[in-house]
Amino acid sequence: MKPASELEEIAGAPAKNTRQTFAFALFTACPTFAFAFWTVTTHFAVAAHLSFASLSRVGPFVLLAGIVCGVFAARGRESGASPQPLTSMPLPSWKWPGIAAALVLLRALGMGYSAFWIGIVLFLIAAMARLGRTNSPSESPAPLTSRRALAIFLLAFASAAVTYAAHRPNIDDAIYVGTATDAVAHPDLPVLSHDVLYGGDNLPLMLPSYAVETYELLIALFARLFGGEPIFWAHAIVPTLVALILPFAWGSLMRTLVPRRWVAATAVALFVLSLPGVSIGLGNFAFVTLFYGKAILVSAGIPLLYAFAWKFQETGSIWDEGERRRAVLTFVPVGYPLACGLAVRGGFKALEPIFAHLPVRAHLAVSLVFTEHAQYLFLFGLLASPFLVRGRPLGWKLTVIALVYFLGPLNPFTLFGPAVRFRLSVAVLKLRSFERRELFLGAAESPGARLGDCAHRNCCDTARCRAARP
Repeated sequence: MKPASELEEIAGAPAKNTRQTFAFALFTACPTFAFAFWTVTTHFAVAAHLSFASLSRVGPFVLLAGIVCGVFAARGRESGASPQPLTSMPLPSWKWPGIAAALVLLRALGMGYSAFWIGIVLFLIAAMARLGRTNSPSESPAPLTSRRALAIFLLAFASAAVTYAAHRPNIDDAIYVGTATDAVAHPDLPVLSHDVLYGGDNLPLMLPSYAVETYELLIALFARLFGGEPIFWAHAIVPTLVALILPFAWGSLMRTLVPRRWVAATAVALFVLSLPGVSIGLGNFAFVTLFYGKAILVSAGIPLLYAFAWKFQETGSIWDEGERRRAVLTFVPVGYPLACGLAVRGGFKALEPIFAHLPVRAHLAVSLVFTEHAQYLFLFGLLASPFLVRGRPLGWKLTVIALVYFLGPLNPFTLFGPAVRFRLSVAVLKLRSFERRELFLGAAESPGARLGDCAHRNCCDTARCRAARP
């Protein structure tokens, strides 16, 4: 360890590591802005029924504009107001983490999830009252020295190596890779307007939510611009590049949560993401499945969302015009994905009565996502973390996040829990896939049918189709 005097000297001379800090910000800001610009452009193309050929013409300029904006955003983040030294906060007594441990222990010994949930909500409400909301600044993170920068880059290369070597394929790959393959093979068709697996341009999308997915079209853009099979870009190149960003994304968040030991906390977070689990577990939304857009959202998008929102809310960046306006602007980006969700909501209304009888299984979501035995460690960390951080404002925010988490997704008394939504999506996908398959086989068995009649362009080479060829 370096002596305290040397650490103070490093901390007092931020000009020495300005380039390293700026490069650190570039690794998160540029990809974020580039993909944001691409998402908005793709949604416009879907709404205007533009072809993929038209989208691919403007795609490189859109990505370049996003990267340029990311450079300016990175400069703004470093030149904006910096967090002030931490004001001393007496840590609450051990009884609060002790109560959290007791609740988790009772759950492990057999307490029902509903009773456990009620105790958790009461505990978090009392914790919010105990901590209270204050406007004191957060603690300044440890400076990005050469040693810490080297550690982050080593984590980045290790993440990329693991992602390139480890894959966990899934049956859904036929849909996601098929979307990119269909766009490259048929660039004149409107983007995200037809079923790429069974129906071609004869049937609508399998699920209405596929109309707002843009990651697969980004894969198609790379394949069209640089050549190569879309599946190679989707499973080998792009996930490996995304994995390089993960340590920088989690490092940005840990600089707020664990400012003094943020590099070590980043390594721990990446280790947790590598834990094996079931298909909806944390380990399945990281290195082994970074070819899914939802895995990128969990592994990189969520930590960046919290990191950017907290930094902006505290410093105001270049719009420092008061706390109230900063708080409002912090939630502005939420409006766009909310609008996308509302836009495709109507397509699911016809399916709600079919699955309305499904029972709520919020406790299954906890055990499946966090695994059967590790769930108790995660639950304790979620409940005790507000009392273990060095800063009352951060502790209050963590309490609010935990309370919202239990009141929303983990609420056993709501009709649309996470397990129900998960089972709904899987059941609908299987149901509609079965119906499409029957239509496809029926077309193949009809007299004089050709391979093109079943419109199964990307994945079909069954014996029935071959027999139907002239």
